[in-house]
Amino acid sequence: AFRFHLGSVADHRNDYSAAEQHYRAVLERQPNHAIALNNLAWVLVRQGKPGAIAAAERANALLPGRAPILDTLASAQAAEDRIADAVQTQRLASAASPGDPDLKLTLARYLVRAGDRESARKQLAELAALGDRFKGQAEVQTLMNSL
Repeated sequence: AFRFHLGSVADHRNDYSAAEQHYRAVLERQPNHAIALNNLAWVLVRQGKPGAIAAAERANALLPGRAPILDTLASAQAAEDRIADAVQTQRLASAASPGDPDLKLTLARYLVRAGDRESARKQLAELAALGDRFKGQAEVQTLMNSL
């Protein structure tokens, strides 16, 4: 538990290398620790290292359908330019937590990258309708203007 905590602290400080070491230490003792797998996948993505998809897929197999894990898996897929997969996975993440506008914004980013302008506009319009209740309005407008 302490190594997991240290990994989380390092992750929040953007010290992804240290976070990776701590999460790997957790996984040596508890190879099926789904959250450590998810967090390891996240820090691998942030570092541009391989192995993120495999770790996120294992986490999703252990805790299927959880929005944060699906979001990490989509990030890993997008990092490896598997945009169609990332869109599909992020749709699942957004559906698993429909009240989370950050997941919708991430989906919109992937839709823009995939060239699906109409679907991206739909996601962005829903986010724009939230007004001040969503802190990401500046990015919403930037993405809308890019379409």
